[in-house]
Amino acid sequence: MKYLIILFTSLLSYGEYPEKFIVTDPEYKQEAKLPEGWSKPSNYFKVTKKKIPAYRGAFTGGSSSTMTFMRLFRHIKKQDIPMTSPVEMGIKDEGDSTKMEYMSFMYRDEEVSDSSNEKKITVKDVPTTSVLSFVWQGCDCKDRKKAAKNALLSYAKSNGLELSHFRILAYNGPSVPDEEKTHEMIADYKKL
Repeated sequence: MKYLIILFTSLLSYGEYPEKFIVTDPEYKQEAKLPEGWSKPSNYFKVTKKKIPAYRGAFTGGSSSTMTFMRLFRHIKKQDIPMTSPVEMGIKDEGDSTKMEYMSFMYRDEEVSDSSNEKKITVKDVPTTSVLSFVWQGCDCKDRKKAAKNALLSYAKSNGLELSHFRILAYNGPSVPDEEKTHEMIADYKKL
């Protein structure tokens, strides 16, 4: 009976996120400035509702994170646009897939302009959006991304919500060890 209570409590607290991935004292390691109006990631290992502030970003399609990252990095360097955190990666909305469809670098504010006209880069203004969020500390490996997505899906099902437009926000670069990196999976929601 004791084990059933522990299991039930962990499911309530972490929304289907496996306890073996939980870090006891997660700490955000800030490397780059956040876009204007954004707050530091918080509420680790819990599903929460929040608003993502409006932002301007450079978007490019692709499933290879290295190639898409380098394309965006060259873009901001050519335009002398400062690097910000997080980097956004759009996820396919198919079942439990965590395959990337696109990547976006967020500009520091909506005043940053782009005059590059690069073929594979699209600059867009994204409006303020209400999302479900799940923040974790650790690698962005497949099992943790799936666990985060399942936590969001489980919460949505329990609360009569429909989710769409899943994406991962990666807050750290290669200088931070994998187990100390902060990631956030978000998804737009609407009431069923």
